[in-house]
Amino acid sequence: MSSPLPDPNRSKTWRISHWAAVWASGSIGGVLLAAVVSLVWNGDLTGPEFFFFVALPAQSFSQVLALAVGLSKLGAGLDRDLGFDIRLNDLRVAPFAVLNAVGLSFLLNPVLEAFKITDQSQAELDLFGSASQSALFVGVIVAVGFAPIYEELLFRGMLQRALANRLGRIPTMLSTAVIFGLVHLVTIDTEIDHWAVHAALVVISVGWLGLVLSWLADRDGRLGRAMVFHSTHNLLVIVATLVAGSDSLVT
Repeated sequence: MSSPLPDPNRSKTWRISHWAAVWASGSIGGVLLAAVVSLVWNGDLTGPEFFFFVALPAQSFSQVLALAVGLSKLGAGLDRDLGFDIRLNDLRVAPFAVLNAVGLSFLLNPVLEAFKITDQSQAELDLFGSASQSALFVGVIVAVGFAPIYEELLFRGMLQRALANRLGRIPTMLSTAVIFGLVHLVTIDTEIDHWAVHAALVVISVGWLGLVLSWLADRDGRLGRAMVFHSTHNLLVIVATLVAGSDSLVT
């Protein structure tokens, strides 16, 4: 006897293992895809050009592909099961994203000055400062247009809902925020001075961002506001990094 078809009106019950499988396969797939491209590429593509033209797009493509395959295998839908719903009035949160970024920067500035480090590591400043305009354009498109969408689907859409099946409302948002901050430690350059302090600041700042995004997603289960807020935040980070590295950009 065949099993009954899934109810199209019933939301998917997410498990943490679902999120872990999609996120891990997307991350590993991105690394492998970038490695393959670097092997078959005939041109001279190194440093910032490789990061913006290959590594960043490969990671985004792999994460989106892993998410698409996962949803297909599990019979889940973007809207019903992950809350993918963007509306024009979601743009109203953009000014609050600006205020959040400015306020967070103001609060962390004493620590930055005490250890004589910048918001962005020197490696990131060099990355943006020595990249071509076309490479920066690709980086902005991916970081502002694609990353906030698939990250919100993965973290607020899937992981937060999976944790909500086990934890209460507040512990769920806090746990999602902490995990969101920790996975961004992969961006840390351990060769810079006071890298441990920089790592702690990344967890704190990204974790706070994750908490705000979790709260936005928790309000009605939609991800539209969280995606706009996240996208605005990423744009501000890029602009701030470009301004910090403006001396190298104009020479």
